[in-house]
Amino acid sequence: MKNSIVLVVFFILIQSCTVSKKGSNSIHESNPIIYLMPYKVEELIKTELSKSIEDVYFELWSEDSTYSILAIHIDKRVYNPWIQQTNRKLYINGKFYPLLFDFDRVFAITENSADFLKKLSTEEYPMLSHKLSVNEASFYVKFKKKSNEIIESGYDGLKRKG
Repeated sequence: MKNSIVLVVFFILIQSCTVSKKGSNSIHESNPIIYLMPYKVEELIKTELSKSIEDVYFELWSEDSTYSILAIHIDKRVYNPWIQQTNRKLYINGKFYPLLFDFDRVFAITENSADFLKKLSTEEYPMLSHKLSVNEASFYVKFKKKSNEIIESGYDGLKRKG
């Protein structure tokens, strides 16, 4: 139950589905969901974002007693439907960034809703991708669920249980 409370704290409203350089500072969707990180986690992320001119999106991973938030470079050469279609945004330093969850890579499908419904009408069940690919150069912050205490942060050190 306490874990659910922490997730609810992150939950608020959402922003535009479009990805813009260094985040967006406006909300265009009618029902956006905005997520917030604990203060110290946000401060670490802000520091890293200020060092880079790259576009990023974020992934939030949940494990037994910790969360990990990853800032992942957006490769504009590769279309990522989850980044384009997400209605979840992480608010950092006055801007909104696309936010994905670890389970999106397991349960989400890549089709938009119209294509999905068309496939269902032809009795073709969509394939789940089960992809988990993270750029090892991604910045991450790992913190405790109950206390928000930062356990570690940096590059290349985050290993996913699996």
